[in-house]
Amino acid sequence: MTAAANERAIATNDKINVACTGIQGRVISVIQSFAAEPDCDITHVCDVWESIRSQRGAEMKERTERVPKLVNDYRTLLDNKSVYVLMVATSDPATLASWTSPLCDAANTTKLLPRG
Repeated sequence: MTAAANERAIATNDKINVACTGIQGRVISVIQSFAAEPDCDITHVCDVWESIRSQRGAEMKERTERVPKLVNDYRTLLDNKSVYVLMVATSDPATLASWTSPLCDAANTTKLLPRG
């Protein structure tokens, strides 16, 4: 973005709605990077652990003054038309392998990814 673009006010309709899943550990910096962008809005945080969801939701409220929706199943995000970006992060290879294949299959099924 140019300096002029950064200085102008960002309307709500101009924002990119981001849902974040796999939100433990070092990925916090990635979430905070999205939250720091004036044209991004963290609308959902997703994790199977309720305590992690609640913690990240509270952090986003403190940082952005908005509370994201707390979700425990990423599949609900795939059907949500308000979500433009689904950020998936994990450093655990077993989790990555078990999530990415079903996630990509589900994304293709819901036409989030182009079929080739």
